[in-house]
Amino acid sequence: MIEKGGRADVDGVHCADCVRTDGGTSSARSRIGRQRRPQSQEEPVKGILLNAVLIALAGIVLLTVTPSAPRAHLETVLTNIRRIRESDPTFERASEVLSLYDAAAAVAGVQRPEVDRLREEYFRQFRNNVRE
Repeated sequence: MIEKGGRADVDGVHCADCVRTDGGTSSARSRIGRQRRPQSQEEPVKGILLNAVLIALAGIVLLTVTPSAPRAHLETVLTNIRRIRESDPTFERASEVLSLYDAAAAVAGVQRPEVDRLREEYFRQFRNNVRE
């Protein structure tokens, strides 16, 4: 290392903050940093798209690992509803059937639109029967 005008010269590397304080060693306060890479407009878009893909994959994984117990319970409730409807053509147990449809909708998950459709269909039949 050769000192030139209060600055250290190491193998052709010049640093404005490297100053020799004594004859053998130097206290280097170097400001050598990483080069900043230019940020293009595509990087935020790529990050957003990657995030969306990861969220979609997490949703798919969640659906596949969700236990099937609620699905089995839903099928049981719908089977009970069908039995009651078949045994009650005069709609005397309509309030019970409607509350069972509400309970089924609570555990239906992705099948909720189907349960809601069945409930509305039953309610329409009940209303038409009451009018007659």
